[in-house]
Amino acid sequence: MTPALFSGKSGRHAAGILLAALAAVSIAGSAAANGNLPAPVQAWYQALGDVDRTGLENLLTDDARIDLRDLGVVQTRNEFLDSLDAWAEANKGAEILTRQGKGEGITVEVCYRFPSNEALFEESFELAGEKIALSVQRQISESCQGF
Repeated sequence: MTPALFSGKSGRHAAGILLAALAAVSIAGSAAANGNLPAPVQAWYQALGDVDRTGLENLLTDDARIDLRDLGVVQTRNEFLDSLDAWAEANKGAEILTRQGKGEGITVEVCYRFPSNEALFEESFELAGEKIALSVQRQISESCQGF
């Protein structure tokens, strides 16, 4: 699923940054209206959908981490925020569908549909008060069949 543009070690890191933004931002539309999610998670998706840097900064703890399990990349808060410009460019033409995840804690299943491919991810959150301290993302399938 990783394009040739992101080959090599530095490319994998760039892909990680982009996927973190993708996984988080793309859920914005339907997850923001999901009343089953805690308020900070709903606000997270709204801010990501709007590419609202200030909103995201306010939602993340200073030591927040974005863990991209499939890529072996863990981003800091600042690395994630720095990836938002790339996400704004990359998200054109994407359709994102979300539903409550089946895992324990706060989980969301996300279908990313792009013109040339799709993938199903699970994202889980840990909160510290009303802020997001950790987001863990992992790919479940290269297809969103049955989503």
